[in-house]
Amino acid sequence: MTNRNTDVRRAINEAREKNIKQWMIAEKFGVSDSRFSVLLRQELSKTAKNRIFAIIKDLEEELADELPEVV
Repeated sequence: MTNRNTDVRRAINEAREKNIKQWMIAEKFGVSDSRFSVLLRQELSKTAKNRIFAIIKDLEEELADELPEVV
């Protein structure tokens, strides 16, 4: 069995380091966390992958906006 969606999984792992949880990505993708995990078992379309990458980027920006300013 080969690993599928390694690029997406890598992006999710990198997002975790920025305190972005998989459930947050799943919620923005429009599915439950468990359904999102099931979707990752099969190779996603390029469109779905790009949508996930965009969601991660949006979440990074949202969380960055929430950080307090250092004076």
